[in-house]
Amino acid sequence: MRAGKQLCRDLAEFLIECGQRCAHFQRQLQVGCVVCGQSGALGQFELRGNIDTRLSKIPDGGAIVMAVAALDILAMTDRIAERLDVDTFVPAVGQGCVAVECRVDDLDTHDAVVRVDDAPTRHAVEVERAFLGQLGSGCSLPVGGHVRDERLTVFLADDAAGQSIIAGVDLVGGDEDLAIARRAARGAQEALR
Repeated sequence: MRAGKQLCRDLAEFLIECGQRCAHFQRQLQVGCVVCGQSGALGQFELRGNIDTRLSKIPDGGAIVMAVAALDILAMTDRIAERLDVDTFVPAVGQGCVAVECRVDDLDTHDAVVRVDDAPTRHAVEVERAFLGQLGSGCSLPVGGHVRDERLTVFLADDAAGQSIIAGVDLVGGDEDLAIARRAARGAQEALR
């Protein structure tokens, strides 16, 4: 499997494990997901465990949301009923990327990590995290952000008010993208007020 943007894109594609189409979901439908803050208006339950465990927990007429790559690696893509478009179902910030940290004083590890760094993927995640950071949010709130093709797509919901917004902003490259992401966060917050 190739690293970088392609891996990020593959992992950010979501699936729904049931025969119903996403557009036909009703509020009472139970949808399992690891990051439950993402599903917005859908009924949801937290889902933990390995892939087989997760698949076994699908309630009758229910669904689960997972990364496509997980099923691809296990040759289980036949279980995919629908891939959810990231412009409609915005994934969690940083979804599909692997991060490696090391101690500042560990130069050998630092040198090894630098060799596998994918600068475009790192930049995409930094932009997504700038959006999330401006909101002052972690992974438990209904928020998403995804960079693809020089565009940041964001999702923000206010569960109490029953409102949500999905918006996209064009990026220009470099550090200015971080400021654009922060402005997108402020704009999404304003739109929900």
